[in-house]
Amino acid sequence: MRIDPDWLEPAAEALPLPAQAHELDFWIGEWEVTWEGGSARNTIRPILGHRAILETFDGARDAGLRGTSVSAFDAAHGRWAQLWADNQGSVFDLRGGRRGEEFELRTDPDREGGLRRMRFSQITPDGLLWEWSRGAAGSQRFEVLWSLRYRRLV
Repeated sequence: MRIDPDWLEPAAEALPLPAQAHELDFWIGEWEVTWEGGSARNTIRPILGHRAILETFDGARDAGLRGTSVSAFDAAHGRWAQLWADNQGSVFDLRGGRRGEEFELRTDPDREGGLRRMRFSQITPDGLLWEWSRGAAGSQRFEVLWSLRYRRLV
């Protein structure tokens, strides 16, 4: 996917970026993503003068999944926000941020009270572990549904 250069620039009178706007920079790049039984390509790039991060996930070959997300630091609420949508009809609205050496985003409870959690851990310059989990209503325990190993290509 090619992005028009105008989408990369900030507004002429943009406010300065808060320090937290760089907390997700570890994710920016071209990645090979693998899991038990499959692989995908994930491209993560800053847009809008580094005020947002655009994800383009292509796992169509092994998982039948293509999706995109936009993540940004929401200074008004002091947290990160991400909106994900994919070709399977899923849409997730997540919020969170850095938690020590990890980065975590969660949904609000769904109709049954369940939560979804995305967690980045084992973060190094060349890779990371990403997990997608679900938690029951009222519980702080999460069941990992999908565990992906990221390996940096660029």
